[in-house]
Amino acid sequence: MDTLVRTLATNRDVPGWEETSTNWLIAAVVISIVIALIMIFTKLLKKKRASGPVQLTWTPKRTSLFTLTALLPLAAVMAAVWYFSINFHSVVGVAGLLKGILIGWLLYVACMLAAHAALWRRDLF
Repeated sequence: MDTLVRTLATNRDVPGWEETSTNWLIAAVVISIVIALIMIFTKLLKKKRASGPVQLTWTPKRTSLFTLTALLPLAAVMAAVWYFSINFHSVVGVAGLLKGILIGWLLYVACMLAAHAALWRRDLF
């Protein structure tokens, strides 16, 4: 965890850089989990509203594309959070922003895979 916090911080000369870097990591985790929950809820609603077996059954390609559609909004939300915080600008920097987005993407995909393994195993695997 300490190595990850160090990796996210590009300016370690600022007092309290550890806390700011940890806050950026927490923001990445929270944002990715929230977006994963929104996408899971959206898929649940789509499957509940399906009128027949053709719309109820999702192919692995459709499921993968559905999962990938949230990567750009996730990056946009993280960039907005980073942009509106002066602490993230001064400590995390652009490199930390990109690393945080990558961490968010990886966590989001892991959450979606776990949800599909638990709820819709045949849609993806």
